[in-house]
Amino acid sequence: MTGPQRSGTTLGARVLAELTGLEYVDEEHFGVHDCRRFEALLAGSTVRSKGVVIHCPAMSRWVHHYSTEQRCIVFMLRDIDQINASAERVGWNYEPELAKYKDIVLNGARAPMLNVTRGNLVHLTYEYWQQVQRPACKHWLEVHFDTLRGHPLFVPDHQREHFALRQWRVNQ
Repeated sequence: MTGPQRSGTTLGARVLAELTGLEYVDEEHFGVHDCRRFEALLAGSTVRSKGVVIHCPAMSRWVHHYSTEQRCIVFMLRDIDQINASAERVGWNYEPELAKYKDIVLNGARAPMLNVTRGNLVHLTYEYWQQVQRPACKHWLEVHFDTLRGHPLFVPDHQREHFALRQWRVNQ
């Protein structure tokens, strides 16, 4: 489960794991941004034999490279204003993530395909997903954050007002 930071990927991955009966693997397991550890996780026997749901929003820039016949890339969508409000509430710093995409936009071979006039990471992430990554994925699925509202793990907006950075449930 990937997508822009603060889009609801933690909740989405936990719901997907619960619904499918697959093991949930948090991004902390592979060091959040560590591509080598992420690749080692994907190559592991548990992932290959029984499958897992991996929470990996920080890997969203590269997920299309990990697409195979056996993997489905699940991308979380959420209203951009909601993402920005969540990021502001927890003091999220987008600069490290934005740097991943700036390199591609400025120097990458696919840069002419992207309309990156906004400079906003969420817009950029969505554009890159839609124009480059999604077409490159063998199997993909998009989940909109609001479709999770009816699930028991979903926490209503007014109860999330004071959530911390990695918090996904009340009294955590």
